[in-house]
Amino acid sequence: MDNESKVDQTQEDENQNTNTTEKQTNDTEVAATKEQSSGGSGSSTSLEPNIAGLLCYLVWPITSIIFLIIEKENRFVRYHAWQSLMTSASIIVIYIVVTIVLTVLAFIPWVGLLFGLLGTLFYLLASIGTFVLWIYLMIQAYNNKEPKLPFVGNFSENQVNKQ
Repeated sequence: MDNESKVDQTQEDENQNTNTTEKQTNDTEVAATKEQSSGGSGSSTSLEPNIAGLLCYLVWPITSIIFLIIEKENRFVRYHAWQSLMTSASIIVIYIVVTIVLTVLAFIPWVGLLFGLLGTLFYLLASIGTFVLWIYLMIQAYNNKEPKLPFVGNFSENQVNKQ
């Protein structure tokens, strides 16, 4: 009986060692997959890359500038910071140009009234579109995706690849 119990104990120990090794291998694979999906392992912040990417969009353009300053290593976070900064700058420029044009047109009789109404409609639709874009970009960043917006996405990618 003693020999049989020793053999059983040895087999049990071997099974536990095998399970431990398999668990360590699985943990390593999960960490490697997470690292690949987040754009790299190193980060200058203690945040997960997807959270930092989401935060880049939170307060346009302030948080993107903050992350461009503090994040030196993670490509994913820097991409979202650049895209956030360029998107917010583009939106601000568009709003300023439209405001100037509508202000000038407001001084022309009847045309000013028509463009004043159209301007109000434009601002309403642009505000809703900006809000939807803002939410979309935050969700994409949280899901470890890098959506490429027209014009701004290429510029952001070039800036990240330069560094």
